[in-house]
Amino acid sequence: MTTTIRIRSPKDLGPALRKLGRSMDAAMIVALRKTARWGAGQALMVSATTQPRPRASGTYERSFVVTKIPKGALLSNSAGHAIFVELGRRPGRMPPVAKILEWMILKRIDKQISRQQGRDAGGRFVAATQEQLHAVALRIARAIGRRGIKGRKIMQQLQPLLRARLRIEIDEAMKKAFASAPDK
Repeated sequence: MTTTIRIRSPKDLGPALRKLGRSMDAAMIVALRKTARWGAGQALMVSATTQPRPRASGTYERSFVVTKIPKGALLSNSAGHAIFVELGRRPGRMPPVAKILEWMILKRIDKQISRQQGRDAGGRFVAATQEQLHAVALRIARAIGRRGIKGRKIMQQLQPLLRARLRIEIDEAMKKAFASAPDK
């Protein structure tokens, strides 16, 4: 990509190049921010295609955030459990049983346990007791503590897509910057 800068005298070259540099810097920042916003939408698509899908309440998918910073933008996930979804959990310690209970209720596992209990004389499902639910949550937590959890690596899968999109955005931004180059 070439551009021509017309100047009247050699002393005009420095200011013209500085102006071009500033417009290129501004164009790069715009390209980075546009790519980050695009990436937030793509993250949802990558998350939806990951197996098993990291979704119980939808908190993880709703927590992708684009933050403007002086030299561009930052794409991140603000969910408290995002690190575990991304990287997984190594074996060793078991997660909090209360969090597993919350997850079971969100995934309606408590209803599945109730169905396994059978039916009462009226034909209705017998509800699982808190002790039974806690026992199942404790078994799940112990299994996670023993085996760990494999990470879904959503952001890692997103990086090649972001790089390709950033190249496109940078090309467009540079064309605009060169088009507005000082032409005296």
